[in-house]
Amino acid sequence: MISDQQNRQPKPLLGRVKTFYVYGEGVGPNGIASGFCWLKEDTRKHQIKWMAGLTKEKAEYRGLIGALEYVGDGSTVDICMGSAEVAHQFNYPFPSMIHI
Repeated sequence: MISDQQNRQPKPLLGRVKTFYVYGEGVGPNGIASGFCWLKEDTRKHQIKWMAGLTKEKAEYRGLIGALEYVGDGSTVDICMGSAEVAHQFNYPFPSMIHI
């Protein structure tokens, strides 16, 4: 269901907030040294992946997706990342919200 932001009721927090740090790095001069990682703050659980040919933004997105896949549905997360551009895209106030 899609509704406007004025009618949107915030969902209650389910459990405690899980904090993740996400980082991505684009290709270097050799064209192959790109990758991404995420770290869960409280458990130090992490994932690091190297993947040739990523831009910095693509690497940041991959790290973010990896963290979100790890926590699964229904979790409340706080994502800390170095890319202001990617963070802004996820924090931008949209005129309507999608409720699933």
